[in-house]
Amino acid sequence: MKQQDTVPVMANIVPWNEAILRGIRTFKTLHFNWSYRGPLVLYNSHGDPDADDIVYGATHDIKIDLQSRGFIVGVVDVVDCVDAREEDGHWHVELRNPRRVDPVPYKPTRGSIRISRMPRSSAPWL
Repeated sequence: MKQQDTVPVMANIVPWNEAILRGIRTFKTLHFNWSYRGPLVLYNSHGDPDADDIVYGATHDIKIDLQSRGFIVGVVDVVDCVDAREEDGHWHVELRNPRRVDPVPYKPTRGSIRISRMPRSSAPWL
């Protein structure tokens, strides 16, 4: 399958995707420069009951729904990747236009850690 026939799926710990979908979090940090631009599918990989302490104070009203683990929950557009290594040692992937989708069960490809790919034909919300 050619790469243009697929779309990236990013795994995040619950409740990070909820912060993205609510527009509270507008970037994702990576340890590498990502040249991809376009839709990014958001997948809740697993939950951390203490994550509300991590997701900055602005998200204190987000309820952690550990039942949403293993589901695709939304789509966001990747618009840029900014070098922030001098600031915090990471690259910031800028995210815009978050869209919530009805939860879809998903299992990443074996061996993928944070970003996997799924066929575009399996993503009717794109």
